[in-house]
Amino acid sequence: MRYVCFLIFFLFFGCYNTPNIKNLNAKHGTELAQKQDEIIYKLIINDPIPKQEVKLLENNIWFKLADSIAPSNLVVRQYCLIDILNNSIDNQDKILNLLYTLSYGGQIWSEGYSYWEYTLICLELWIMRLADDMETSDILILTNLIQGIEEGFTKTAYIRDSLWYPAPFGDVRNEPLNIRFQNKCINTKFVTRSIITMKTDSNQVMYTIKGRAIGLNTHVPIDTFYIEVINGITNYPFYEGYDKKYNNKGEEIKDILRRIEK
Repeated sequence: MRYVCFLIFFLFFGCYNTPNIKNLNAKHGTELAQKQDEIIYKLIINDPIPKQEVKLLENNIWFKLADSIAPSNLVVRQYCLIDILNNSIDNQDKILNLLYTLSYGGQIWSEGYSYWEYTLICLELWIMRLADDMETSDILILTNLIQGIEEGFTKTAYIRDSLWYPAPFGDVRNEPLNIRFQNKCINTKFVTRSIITMKTDSNQVMYTIKGRAIGLNTHVPIDTFYIEVINGITNYPFYEGYDKKYNNKGEEIKDILRRIEK
């Protein structure tokens, strides 16, 4: 059954542009991310958002399938935006479950730091708008998850030119941690955080990444590998955008197939 879902997911939604039929759409990847960013911006500046936009979000076929077989930052953001625009917490349980899954139980964000920051923008907006409708116990679970994820990054960070950088794994950009994290980081001699083990010795930091697939999410590492950081410098292949992640479509297909095998 998973192979059937994969074929539908990739060949139909991933390779072809499907027309909108009564708000039915299959926006995904960069196109969906840009639409989400557009709505987030409108929410921040209190610009009116037509009901049609809500329907387009709710009737996105790609996102509904991805929720089951390729959970990712985009799926979390989509649920958050739907709730905000409907002024409801109907998708709260789905959001919490996704956060738990994508963070290995609140340890660290599986897609890497850059995508955590990307997810958090929408997540914080969701909390700010709808916290009054949530149970205290659910807010506590949510708070603990977020704190655990962020603690994962502050405990496994390395330093370069007086700035702390996130652990090099997943699709992470070559950028320092957000300013709010800089004073929370400490020199850690040894720490294990879910898939990451970090050892520090003088000016050298060694990371062991034991990849663990999460569905077909291609941002998540699935192999075991080792990364050396000396004086803040590493040869890790930093992320520069999904359009540069693979040399060709064949490489992307092979990567997805490997995740099915896992």
